[in-house]
Amino acid sequence: MTILCVCLADESGWAQLTSVEGLASYTEPQFWPKDASSLIGSLHIQLAPPTLQKDYDLDGVVERVDTLMRAHIPGLEELTIQVEEPVNGINRVPFRR
Repeated sequence: MTILCVCLADESGWAQLTSVEGLASYTEPQFWPKDASSLIGSLHIQLAPPTLQKDYDLDGVVERVDTLMRAHIPGLEELTIQVEEPVNGINRVPFRR
């Protein structure tokens, strides 16, 4: 059995994820090489619950997470973001860029 580990040198991107408005948390970050110079990634995000003052824009949260990850992970070519937010008891389908 072969185990491949991709080390992401710039950890500041992970710390900045906590400041994305509308994002409660993230889980299961996985990244693997697509070829010698590019990566593919997957990330689950959990949205913050809406408040009386603020109902977060799903597309906006996903876009901010995607932009942040691409800025901090060189060579990130594809990123699948799985949004874990129940809608009528069913989770949304993955958002893929």
